[in-house]
Amino acid sequence: DTYDGNYLTNITWNPSSDRIYVQHLDRAQQNMRLDCYDAADGSFQETLLTEHSDTWVEPQYPLAWIKGRNDLCIYSTDNRDGFWNLYLLDLKKKTVERLVWTDTDIQYIANDGRYVYFTGPDYHPVNNYLWRVDIRSRKVEQLTKEPGWHRIEMAPDCKSYLDVYECLDKPPV
Repeated sequence: DTYDGNYLTNITWNPSSDRIYVQHLDRAQQNMRLDCYDAADGSFQETLLTEHSDTWVEPQYPLAWIKGRNDLCIYSTDNRDGFWNLYLLDLKKKTVERLVWTDTDIQYIANDGRYVYFTGPDYHPVNNYLWRVDIRSRKVEQLTKEPGWHRIEMAPDCKSYLDVYECLDKPPV
């Protein structure tokens, strides 16, 4: 087993608290597998996905569950296309689909069950905007417009957010 002496990372409970998800990383940090366990007795249920890289796999974020769903979550990785991107992991269909098609690094912020909110640049890497993507249509919408680096604190219901941004010629606003 390539996972002997492995690291356990990004341990995540599902919303109903009956399953635990663990990203297992081997010692060489070249192989990762996302495994599901029964929360009541700890028994292994299944491997949901695997990642391999000849350099390293760097799992940094736990799963983020789609609000109101036990079968859909967001998986974030830079291993599949070279950029930090968001993937929709469908546990019923056993599929992993890229949620946003961009060749830039993006970071998950929140979701309300319909939209997934994330930050990332447009075409200029010194900007970091707030965006949202419709889970069904995959239509992407830019929410913050002022050029600069936006740091977002999203309300739990995703109906409002605090935006602190700054740029080279403007202090934090």
